Order: sequence, then structure tokens, then C-alpha cells
Amino acid sequence: MTTRFAFSYATRALVRGGQRTIVAALCVVFGVMSLVGMWLLSSTLGDVVQTSPRLRGGGDLLLLRDTIHPADRRHLDSLQQTGAFEAWAEHAALDLMMMQSVQSGQIYFVSRVLAIEPEKFPLLGRVEMEGGTLAAAVAGAGDVAVSRDLAGRFGLAVGDTVRLGGLGAVPQRFRVGGIVRKTPDAMGATVYVGTATLARLEGVPAARRVVVRAALPEKVQPVLQEAGWEAEILPAEQTDEKLIRFFYLLQGAGLLGLVIGGIGVVSTLRVLLAARMREIATLKAMGYRAGHLLLLFGLETVLLGLVGSVVGVALGYALGQGLGALFFRFMPFLVDIGPDATVLAGGLVAGVATAVLFGMAAIARAVAVRPAVLLRDVPTPLTFRTQAGRVGLYGLLAVLFWGLCSLLMGSMLRGALVLAVVA
Repeated sequence: MTTRFAFSYATRALVRGGQRTIVAALCVVFGVMSLVGMWLLSSTLGDVVQTSPRLRGGGDLLLLRDTIHPADRRHLDSLQQTGAFEAWAEHAALDLMMMQSVQSGQIYFVSRVLAIEPEKFPLLGRVEMEGGTLAAAVAGAGDVAVSRDLAGRFGLAVGDTVRLGGLGAVPQRFRVGGIVRKTPDAMGATVYVGTATLARLEGVPAARRVVVRAALPEKVQPVLQEAGWEAEILPAEQTDEKLIRFFYLLQGAGLLGLVIGGIGVVSTLRVLLAARMREIATLKAMGYRAGHLLLLFGLETVLLGLVGSVVGVALGYALGQGLGALFFRFMPFLVDIGPDATVLAGGLVAGVATAVLFGMAAIARAVAVRPAVLLRDVPTPLTFRTQAGRVGLYGLLAVLFWGLCSLLMGSMLRGALVLAVVA
């Protein structure tokens, strides 16, 4: 049996299958689509929600004091010059601020209005703008920069006019000097103003803080505490067990969809092979052994799984983007669900592997019957050997699928839990 014949036979068999082949392929498409969509959403949520506290805080240390005087700023400058730390910056977060678009008249409570030192912000990471720099966008006394989610909500562009106001401050007009596309902490719903603009918002409650970037924050902390600062070292990493369980739940839901697709594949293949019993008997009578038939029908399943997986990956990417857009519409995050090569390639491999593993359950059962029994159209005798062989086959396929689930979930225990839910 040549390779060319095997591919030619498998391709013609799939074409002759007609609607049943389409149904089996759609089962693979559904499974891969759910897997890729859920895993893309889980991956994006994990990157955003579990952002390092230092990126969210803007530095390695957070300094707090009731009132920050000019002498305190000069002291921080002197410490920086002596090499105690690398850099420092002062921020102010304005509370209870409202923004109104002059063009549309919409009013929105802004989650964050940050008054920053443009030449220093941010100490960690970088800000991506839609043209220009953040420092240039907030350089003027009447200039502000808005995050792209706010710009999209209000239909704002650079040069438009907005009103900012809040408790204790009369709403004033400001010019949109720039659109912020991405920030180190991925937080949206934010308006950035410079120190010059902050002076125009006198009377608005503002929480001032100082952040410090230091290579060894543990050594700098005592020095700052001796100077009267309340110095808190921000952790480099954060682990939230509830969020991790939620991510695993999303991944498990994607795997469950893959399993449902696999069940659809095995059911459809049984119908397909039942209609080809005489063909199987003829092949066996011509001298084709069980291994040959497993190779022929297995190649059919691989081609079926490959076509369904390619379509499923494309639809799964679209599903992940749709779910992400819906999810982040109600959360102030700046995210882009891009094509994660690992997830897409993993979905493709998982789809083909699932089609083969589940398909083998139907294929092995069909090729195990003797040709005389098939040609005479008599009931297949169920012997102890036959039943033991089926149990062994199903056990082997279960172990292989457990390995696939463990590889996808990154844990043999979580793979076993998925297998237990399926069983």
C-alpha cells in the first residue's frame, strides 16, 4: 500500500461521505472553536488582571505623607543624586471627577484623573500613544490626554474639547492633546493631566503620592522611613487563588467543548463506517490487514480533524475577540486580544488529536470484525476476548486523552479532573 493510494483513498472516502463528513467536521470545528476562544480569553484576562503590583503602583516603593512640602522634594532629589535610588515621581489622583464631551454633550464619571509629572511618568514601563508622546500631549496648561476607551466612548480625537469638573471645582474646558493607547498597568477610563493643568483644578480632592524606582528597595526603605516617609515596598508578583481558579474554569469549559466535539466525531464515524461494512469486508478479503485498515481510516480522521481544526481555530480567534470585547466593555482595561501563536497552534494540534483519539474508538471496532461475518450479514458474536479487547482499547484511548488534557492544562491532576468530568 503506497502513500499516494492511502491519501487518494482517504480523500475519496471523505468526499463520498457527503453530509456525514460535514457533520463530523463541524463537530471538530465546534470543539476547537470553544477551546481556542476560551483559552484566548483566559490568557488575556490573566495578563491584565494579574499585572505586577509594581506596574500598577508605578514604582518599586510607594511613599505616603500627609503633606508633601518643597523641602521633602529637595530631600528626595538629594537621595537620588547620592545613588540611594534611581528615580522618583510625584502623582496626584483626583477624586469624583466628571468629564463632558462638548461635541456630544455626554457626561461620564471618570474612574481616574491622574496629575503627573510628564517628564518622569511612568517610572516603570512605557506609555503608547496614538501619535506623539504623553509629555507633549499634556504640556500645556489646558491640555489633557485620555485613554482610548474614553476616546471611543465619546468619539474624541486630538484637538477636541472636553469639560472636566468635580466636587469643589467649576467645570472647565480642556483640549484633548493625545490619545493613550496602552499603559504599563493596562488601566483605562483615565484622564491624564500635567502639573500645569492641575493648578487650574484647585479645590478638587487629590490624593498625592510618591513612587520610587530602586534596584534594591529593601535597602532604601529604612532610609526613607527615617526621613519620616511611610514607605511600602510593592511586591513584584501577585497571586490571586480565586482568579486562578476562574482561569482554570474557563480553560476547562474550552476542553469540555472539545470533548463534546469528540463525542460528535465518534458518533458520526460509527454511522459512516456502518454504511461501509461491505467495503471493509472486501478490503480484508483482498488481503488488507487490520493495521492497513487502521492506517487508511486513521488517515481519513486526521484529514477530517485537520480541516475542522483549521476552521475551528479561525472561528475560535473570532470568538475570543468577541468575548473579550464584551467582557472588557464593562471593565476599565486597555487590552487587545491578539493572535496568540501558542494558543492557536495548541488548538490546531488538540483538534486533530481529539478527532483521531475519539475516531479510533469507532474505527477499531469496525475493522475488528471478520470479513465472513460482514459478508454473510450475521450478528457479530461477542466473546470474552472481543470484550476484553474493547475494554483495553477504551482504556488506552482514555490514557492518551488524559495525557492530552494534562498537557493542555499544565497539570496531570487537572487533566485527571477533566477526564473524570467527561467520564
